[in-house]
Amino acid sequence: MGFIDEALRSLQQYVSETLEYIDAVRNFSGGQARGWRLARNAELSTLKTIPELKEQQKTLATVLKNTLVGVEKLTCFLDAVEKLAVTSLQVFTGGEEVVKLSLGISLESVEDIISAARLVCPLLLCFKRDAKVFFRPSLHNVAVFEAELDKYIRTTENICTVMCSAIDFEDERGEPPQVQLAGDLSSDVMQNISSHVDQLSDIREDQDFRLVFLFQEESVSGFVDQFSECRPRMLQFLDEMEGCAVQLDRMKKGAEISRLAGSSVGVVGGVMGLVGLALVPWTAGASLGLTYWGLGLGVTSGVNGIVTTVTEITVNGTQNSKATGGLQSFMEDVESIQACLDTVINQRESEFEEG
Repeated sequence: MGFIDEALRSLQQYVSETLEYIDAVRNFSGGQARGWRLARNAELSTLKTIPELKEQQKTLATVLKNTLVGVEKLTCFLDAVEKLAVTSLQVFTGGEEVVKLSLGISLESVEDIISAARLVCPLLLCFKRDAKVFFRPSLHNVAVFEAELDKYIRTTENICTVMCSAIDFEDERGEPPQVQLAGDLSSDVMQNISSHVDQLSDIREDQDFRLVFLFQEESVSGFVDQFSECRPRMLQFLDEMEGCAVQLDRMKKGAEISRLAGSSVGVVGGVMGLVGLALVPWTAGASLGLTYWGLGLGVTSGVNGIVTTVTEITVNGTQNSKATGGLQSFMEDVESIQACLDTVINQRESEFEEG
């Protein structure tokens, strides 16, 4: 009975969490999205009037404070889409000879939702930055804030449109999902089921794996190649600036070098390499495996800043030239890395427009 209980527990939890993610996507895309979009459009309109206002800094700070609240509300929705994208379809389509599920919704609907999440998941790269750092009030960056907020609105709308087309049913579940296993399964098979589903749960909770999953196989290799080329130069510049810092005559308030550490893509990891994991089938006729490839991208905190403007820094003579030249090279590398991410995002957006 122990193996049966463990297998049922693992499956019940995995299925229940999947349905919770579906609920989170439905609640936002089907109800909250319109209000969220209206609020962000209002903030965008205000940003466009900033140059005409008297209290520009105060107005900008208020707008971006509201924007950060909106981004935080969006996070649960985006996380749910991301986790659905890496959810194993075979848990729900592995065959009734092994497991029977009573969900309150059809298995075909769950399959459609997971497939839709995989379709839109590259768009999630648009939001992979430290929003608190990126949206820090600076009048130098108003145009950047306008462009990015507009992109957030359009990208969120695209994601919601695709997900709503898959979630075309009302939530009529009155009871928790029910899981039943075939009665003739051996204890070894039961143990394998429990182990495999636990692995699938670990995979789904792994932020690094989920991030890599957002890339297509070819695009991730292109990103890694570009990052590998730029990374040494970017780290060298940050090291040089740290050495120069003690020689700065003065630094305008708010122009900390540390602002370059704002995150554009929240990747944590130290080893680059493709890792394949093929989960062993339950039986000869049904597989619970989610074969995946993973990539740890070694990104240190010093190279995370994308787009955040370094404001005027007053230095003397040689230090000024050194800082200016180094910063120009640094930002060129930053832009090339950002371009790789934009290529992945824009390619998927163009597919939606063509469709």
